[in-house]
Amino acid sequence: MNARAVLAGLVTAAAISAVLGSLDRYQVPDYADRDVSLGLAGVLIAVTVAVAVIAVAGPRPRPRHVLVPLALVPSAVLPLVLGAERNRTEAALIWGFAAVTVHVLLGAAPSRRLRVAGIAVVCAAAVLATWGCQQRWRAQKFEAVGVPLVVPQIPGHRLTGVWAGRYSVGLTLSGPSGAHTYAVIERRRGGCPATDPELLCLRDDAVLRLIPAGPVQGLVVREVGGATLAALPDDASTSEPD
Repeated sequence: MNARAVLAGLVTAAAISAVLGSLDRYQVPDYADRDVSLGLAGVLIAVTVAVAVIAVAGPRPRPRHVLVPLALVPSAVLPLVLGAERNRTEAALIWGFAAVTVHVLLGAAPSRRLRVAGIAVVCAAAVLATWGCQQRWRAQKFEAVGVPLVVPQIPGHRLTGVWAGRYSVGLTLSGPSGAHTYAVIERRRGGCPATDPELLCLRDDAVLRLIPAGPVQGLVVREVGGATLAALPDDASTSEPD
């Protein structure tokens, strides 16, 4: 195995990891979201550094290896800042492995056809692995909020949308007449005020707040896992205010 090819792969993998490490743990499009600007700036800087290092210390033919970070770093990072779910560590491992493998194939494959086929397979596997992890990464995002995940069950309503914020989880319940009831799970400083009829106390000092406010006949809550909420579409109606 060409040691310089492995080195080039590690350089490209490090570039991907550096950009991902500069981002928030999970993607939450809200007032504090700087993912797009950080991602674009990070890709530009990381690609420039990786290309410079590989151009000086990489294997021959160097132009071929220089193209790898130009293609792989944006491919790995940009989808994860433009709307896809992410787990920074797992994404870095998936794409870092792809980077090392592509550089090794460029130096080891005996023919152009095998190089192209091998690289296509590796890149497709990285894309499929990222896509296959989306549901689990989305579930992790809900669990990372740190509040009990519950589904309010109201007669005549069904849960149609969810939202994971930085500090709260929002849920949208659609009624038979098309009207919506919104629920927000959040923590209250000082715990749950048991005397407030508009709040339902949950465990760990969390509360369930309904919008519009007020008691609801037949309201019960069922605790669920992040995977249950991850299966529902986003609804930003209860996103945290700017």
